[in-house]
Amino acid sequence: MNEGERFGSPLPEGVFLIFVEMDWAHGTCRFVRSDGKEAVLSNSPFPRFSDVIVKSTYFMKINRIMLETERGDLLGAELPTLDSMSPKNGRPVIYLDQKDWSSLANAIHGRDRLAPAERRAADELIELARARKIILPMSSAHMAETCKWTDSSRRYRLALTISQLSGGWQMHDPLTVRRDEFRRSLRYRYGPAQSGAMQDVFTLAPNAIHSSRGRNRPLEAHEELPPDLQLAADAMSSISSHFSVMLDREHIEQGKTPGWVEKFQFITDWLAQQGHNGQQKRRSTDVYFLDDARKEIAEEARNAGLTVQQLQNWIHGPWKDDVAQMPCLGLYREVLHEKQVNGGTGWNTNDLTDLMYLTCAAGYADHVVAERSAISQLKQASKRLKRTISLYRNLDELISSGALDELY
Repeated sequence: MNEGERFGSPLPEGVFLIFVEMDWAHGTCRFVRSDGKEAVLSNSPFPRFSDVIVKSTYFMKINRIMLETERGDLLGAELPTLDSMSPKNGRPVIYLDQKDWSSLANAIHGRDRLAPAERRAADELIELARARKIILPMSSAHMAETCKWTDSSRRYRLALTISQLSGGWQMHDPLTVRRDEFRRSLRYRYGPAQSGAMQDVFTLAPNAIHSSRGRNRPLEAHEELPPDLQLAADAMSSISSHFSVMLDREHIEQGKTPGWVEKFQFITDWLAQQGHNGQQKRRSTDVYFLDDARKEIAEEARNAGLTVQQLQNWIHGPWKDDVAQMPCLGLYREVLHEKQVNGGTGWNTNDLTDLMYLTCAAGYADHVVAERSAISQLKQASKRLKRTISLYRNLDELISSGALDELY
């Protein structure tokens, strides 16, 4: 079936659609062909999600979307295909903490805010991202942190930077990644020899950053679309909604985590009072790790087809060895232990974000740049696990390491 037939009317031989442009501000949809002819629908059949995006253009041959904001800024994004949700094509994935995204935003919009070395490093990273030589994924943590800023001008500049440089790439929800790791490990130990492929953590898949909340199909009314176009439509809808939320004129208060800080602080303070040796402390933090993950473990054991007896055998047997092999959860367990046995640790709400997202990123990304304390904890954790992970405290440290030299 050629492109014209997929849209309901055959195109002349050798003629193909170049792009489809949806002008949300005027409610029109324009189809442009390779022979220069075009058609305009005055009543666009697609719903508009927000006032932030005024125009969306889908370039079919290169499978990319270009969005225009109400302020005239352009945002380009790659789209997945049925053959690959994560066409990295050899590009290294670099996960940036929020402070480092802010550095990139300052390099573009407020250069005097950066020290010279960090500014030069930011410029190089921006150049590599724009040349599509690296992947800078966005996560739901970036969204939440950005949306809560009350300074609308700075929030827009940061959101614009993340949207433009991430190019549609996302990190899967860490809760989904954790479940995948448990399920794969349990299947490998107790199930069929083939444990199944794990979905890519860094991906263009629609709504990957919120995948633990279930899959929503915003365009269910258009189920008659061919599978490849349905995927493109879902991906464009996902990208547009995420970017629109971040670029909105109104800030969004970050969701609360009631009792989380108090719970972690209680464990840390309790351990500090017990006078336990290192082995006893490890047993205590492991009990807490299992308690914290009990629902995920139980549900994924069921999904993996385990019996109750097999799950009990795993809990009383090889679980520690298996978790140590898990890219994300192995690091999570070690960092959690390190923070809980340090009697001077004072937990705050941002620690949950760091613990969940940075351990996930460090387990799968090629490079991670984050706060000094978080990098120190990740380095200690990776050393105990005998892993080699590329971890950096700032952009200058990453560029100066030479890790990206071959990309120039």
